[in-house]
Amino acid sequence: MKDVQNAAAAAAGAEISNMQASPSAALASTATTAPPQPPPPSRRQPPITYPWRSLASLNDLAAAVHHYLDRRAQLSSGVPDSLDDETNGLLASLKDLCSLGFATLSSQPGIKDDRSWQRFYITGVLPDDKAPQILAALQARSFITLLSTPETTTIHVPTPEALPPPPESIPPQPQPNSAPPPPPPPAKPSTTLTTAPCIPLTVARHAHNWRTVTDIPLPAPLSELMADPTSADERRNVVMEDDGALFEHHFDTNFGRFGLTKKFRRALMTRAVVVTLAYPAWGETDRPLADVLEVLRQEMGSKA
Repeated sequence: MKDVQNAAAAAAGAEISNMQASPSAALASTATTAPPQPPPPSRRQPPITYPWRSLASLNDLAAAVHHYLDRRAQLSSGVPDSLDDETNGLLASLKDLCSLGFATLSSQPGIKDDRSWQRFYITGVLPDDKAPQILAALQARSFITLLSTPETTTIHVPTPEALPPPPESIPPQPQPNSAPPPPPPPAKPSTTLTTAPCIPLTVARHAHNWRTVTDIPLPAPLSELMADPTSADERRNVVMEDDGALFEHHFDTNFGRFGLTKKFRRALMTRAVVVTLAYPAWGETDRPLADVLEVLRQEMGSKA
């Protein structure tokens, strides 16, 4: 037993001598044997603070939304992982729109990849005296528009020749030379733009990551809305008596958690309208967004 104790003491003395002679080696040994540290606990980000209850005008609302977008807004297109390369540019454009007086938290880029296609759209609030000129200019550029007031919602659809053909199939993505050629993708179901398209009106993310998606369909297929050439204007402009349901829905969905006062919302209902601008071509983002920005700069002027 004494021999064992002597051997253990000698080994401990030798280890101490080695540590004194080579402190770097000792540190390296300690570093390699130290257990990994657990990752810091995930913490919920605090909500974005702003004096929401002090808003008194539409310009105030646009400035408040710009503040929100500039802090921590996260965009969702309704298609998982489809905004990885587009979020920054789209978010910057939304802030530009707010600087021009178009308060918007609801938009969707035109996505075009091997899995899904969708149309560009954007929804927001405009002054009621500016909206007619803005909508007319965008309708001339083949936009589908919705104008919602406290009484009605008016849908404008473009002429048939302005509607581009839908994609019938998606070409396969290029593969490395070493890989065998992929099988041809299954043909997408034939979808013509003369069927009634559902225009998603609200896609928004709040500080607490809530999201709402609502589809508002056209009241009839486009082929029926534009079939009679003798009454083309009436067919292309459909008025729905909804008693402000869509108008209020937009405020509840996009701005409901910002704490806007009832007095401010009542004031907005007398001098603001909700508009949705949808581009009929599939998979387009840059062109329609540039059109919206150009028309707003012409009609509203920079408020930045």
